[in-house]
Amino acid sequence: MVVSNGTLNQSISLGKPTNIAKCDEIVGLKDKFIERLGILMTGVYEARKKSGEIYYRASFTYKNKHISLGSSSDEASCHAMYNEACEIINNSSDHWIDTDHRTTSYNEAMTLSLGKYISLINFRDNNIYIKTPIYMCHKYFLYFLKEHEVLQFSTDDLFTIPTTQL
Repeated sequence: MVVSNGTLNQSISLGKPTNIAKCDEIVGLKDKFIERLGILMTGVYEARKKSGEIYYRASFTYKNKHISLGSSSDEASCHAMYNEACEIINNSSDHWIDTDHRTTSYNEAMTLSLGKYISLINFRDNNIYIKTPIYMCHKYFLYFLKEHEVLQFSTDDLFTIPTTQL
């Protein structure tokens, strides 16, 4: 495959680079080529507000479930949301919920909200996706209001609580 650099009227092959400078040149041209085609980063979709203003939505699919992760005015933030979601799903040792102490590994510096973080871990661990920040346990579930404010409910209440935002 050959990519043309229109400003210099030169072509380079995307074969094996012979040195780091050549590799950087290829990556830079590839990014410009993708930008010209209007291709967005993985997990990011462009949307428009009623005013016509462009914003970006992040989402991904896990276990055949399409999950919206959030939105932002910039593409990079949405891509970060997508990467965090993939990391949460694939790395249970770094992303966890301690049900005995009602703590999580959530970090406020993350681009995902606490609610989405809890929902993704619950889906990963219990195979149940619930939009509200609920983590299922045996005979009870935890509802995360804030990182350190957690309510415990009997599973009998499960049919009422998930549809209610507390």
